[in-house]
Amino acid sequence: MTMHDHAERDAQGQASQPGTAEDEHTHFTLATEPCGEGGVVVRASGEIDMLTAPRLREELLGLLDAGHRVILDLDRVDFLGSSGLAALVDAHRHEAPATAAFALVADSRTVVRPLEVTGLDRVLTVHPTLERARESFGILPE
Repeated sequence: MTMHDHAERDAQGQASQPGTAEDEHTHFTLATEPCGEGGVVVRASGEIDMLTAPRLREELLGLLDAGHRVILDLDRVDFLGSSGLAALVDAHRHEAPATAAFALVADSRTVVRPLEVTGLDRVLTVHPTLERARESFGILPE
């Protein structure tokens, strides 16, 4: 679901906070919030693996399809597996409206190392801080 859809539901079917969702089986959450005009920050935390990567991919592609400039903040990610890397590549390669863009915030070894080993650090736009990512999109601090 994207931030434009209704609030996601938790494991018991109860509505969670708008723009946030937690996976029942693994420690993984996504929180989506507006960031300047046309910008969106998606904060991921926990493990991005074969169980959680599809939800991340769905969120990113939905936001990109809506023409958003998406900053994916991975600072709270404990594990980034091959399925998570594939979701990032899918978002990078996704054909979206001209207003859409995609960048990452990653500074921890847990995330940066898999990006370096696979060479994705040279393909994806990766910033060490949210401020730098915002600047790259021309989004002024709030």
